[in-house]
Amino acid sequence: MGVTLPQEDASFVPEQVSVFDPSVDDADDTAGRRLAQLIGGFVPAQVVSALARLGVADELTPAGRSAEDLGQALNLPARPLGRLLRAAATVGLVEVHPDGTFAGTAMSERLRTDAPGSLRDTAIGFTLPPTWSAIGRLAELVETGEPADTQLMWDYVQGQPDAAARFAGAMGRQTTALVSHLRAAGYAPPPSQRIVDVGGSRGILLSYLLQVAPGARGILLDRAEALTAAPAVLAAAGVDDRTEIVAGDFMTEVPGGDLHVLCHVLHDWDDEIALQIVRNCYR
Repeated sequence: MGVTLPQEDASFVPEQVSVFDPSVDDADDTAGRRLAQLIGGFVPAQVVSALARLGVADELTPAGRSAEDLGQALNLPARPLGRLLRAAATVGLVEVHPDGTFAGTAMSERLRTDAPGSLRDTAIGFTLPPTWSAIGRLAELVETGEPADTQLMWDYVQGQPDAAARFAGAMGRQTTALVSHLRAAGYAPPPSQRIVDVGGSRGILLSYLLQVAPGARGILLDRAEALTAAPAVLAAAGVDDRTEIVAGDFMTEVPGGDLHVLCHVLHDWDDEIALQIVRNCYR
């Protein structure tokens, strides 16, 4: 069911072939081929994640580099790295030159650490083991009606500082998109003296709210591991002198204020826990 790439010819990459291509007998069966792509969608997701985790995109160049050269730069064995790169080529993440070297594309450029609008944190943070495992149990969760254990994610990132930073970066990317919509719409919060961003991580949303509400002060509440990048974000926005950063757990206590903001928080939890979070804000 997979694509077999001959090891003797590193330049061979089948054109327009999915990394995972279940057999469809009729070449004109558009629906069947589309469904086959959906069935195999988990493979490209992990190819993207692997390129991001291993830092491959940071080493790719337009001129192209061999798997051996890239392997030395990344301290990775060349043969499996070459196979990953050829798999990545089938979904447009890299380009294979006639001499067998690998070059970046517009998509892999967005996986570079320093690229404007980089999606590297998203590729890593949204494919961490707890999330990957929960999605794999989707049918079981529907059958039982029981929610996935969200706490597993927080326990995981608490013990994995790099994973925590990547997940915070992925969430920050989503919040940045939200803020761009708020800015375009000219949104300003209701008159407030003390805005509390509950589970606000890097403080991207709070920074915007304080910029458009210059008379307000802010409190940024989250777990300690989610707050590591917050001082830099708040300083860059020019609101650090009006913001207090509080490491804590919104499950137990939320600082007082006259406006509490929750963004990408309640969707993670079942109704009982979501209500507890809101009650903590209310109290």
